[in-house]
Amino acid sequence: MKVIQESHSQMTLRLRPWFLWVFGAIFTSAGLSVALLGSQVHTFACRRDATAPATCQLSTKGLFWSNQRVLPINEIQGTTINSFRDSKGKYSYRLILLTNTGEVSPIPTNISHQETVKDWVKDIELFLKDTQQQTLLIEDDNRIFVFLFGGLFAVVGLAVAVLMGKVVVCNIDKTLGQLTLANYGLLGNSQTEYRTRDIHGVTVQKSVSSKGGKTYRVALVMNSGEYIPFTAYYSSGFRQHQQTADHISQFLNLKSIEEQHQSPSMQEVFSAVKDVIGLAFTGKAEDNLEKLQQAVVNNPEDAEANYQYGFTLYFLQRYQEAKPVLEKAKRLFIMNEKVQKVQQIDSLLQSLNQKL
Repeated sequence: MKVIQESHSQMTLRLRPWFLWVFGAIFTSAGLSVALLGSQVHTFACRRDATAPATCQLSTKGLFWSNQRVLPINEIQGTTINSFRDSKGKYSYRLILLTNTGEVSPIPTNISHQETVKDWVKDIELFLKDTQQQTLLIEDDNRIFVFLFGGLFAVVGLAVAVLMGKVVVCNIDKTLGQLTLANYGLLGNSQTEYRTRDIHGVTVQKSVSSKGGKTYRVALVMNSGEYIPFTAYYSSGFRQHQQTADHISQFLNLKSIEEQHQSPSMQEVFSAVKDVIGLAFTGKAEDNLEKLQQAVVNNPEDAEANYQYGFTLYFLQRYQEAKPVLEKAKRLFIMNEKVQKVQQIDSLLQSLNQKL
């Protein structure tokens, strides 16, 4: 985000999602180009007429162009099928006419379905042998497929540009104690206001793809434990996102919270498994629950005690009781900037909400 206005009491930042607009324009243009230029009808039509030499006409028609070629039937000596194999091992096939002057492709495109090409060969061979047969027509029309394929690209491009490509404006007013997030798009605008005193910090959230690619987005961390992302999507460029988070944090005298990837470390996984096994096999879950409850009573602001108490309630399937305890533990860990613990509790809460 770019700072477009700043004073001692007010700051305004704006994000123009150029990469989404460019991505949408490229996809839309590619889809329309495929639909308009790639749709073709290939026709191989033969006719025997007593008043004229028997000929075959090879034609290809697009939306804005066409070409034709006439081939005498007596020049056709036979047919064959050429096969092609791509890098993934998949085969495609093409019909070939053997003529006095060389090979001719009456349907100049590769067909994935071999039986279709074989049927064309049978029809041509039968026509060449049966001199009583007056006409032959073979046609390959890809217009429906190309229109659907190109249309899908165009729709995706428009959806990205219009639905996701919104201008985001963040306005902070210290005098009013208010932070406003506004979205401006072609289909409408929206605005949400937050009290600055309810904001605990600003963080950069990270998403890691299956191939290891990393993308980021800026988010507010509220005292309630809720995350308020500035955008619904992640984008590249950690440094720019971190600069935005630092700028807002400094302006509001907050700490910029370092966000880590949501995947827990092996140590955390082992610790969680160990807790479950300990509860499951010692048979002392109820005893542990009473001790943990007393620990929370003695020190209600102890984040770890609340977490252990809520975790035990969850394990005992007392989900209604576990939820508020875990939510409180989450808030306390946020105050202590224990991001990994917050993420563990988020996972528990997601599982818990599915069970309620």
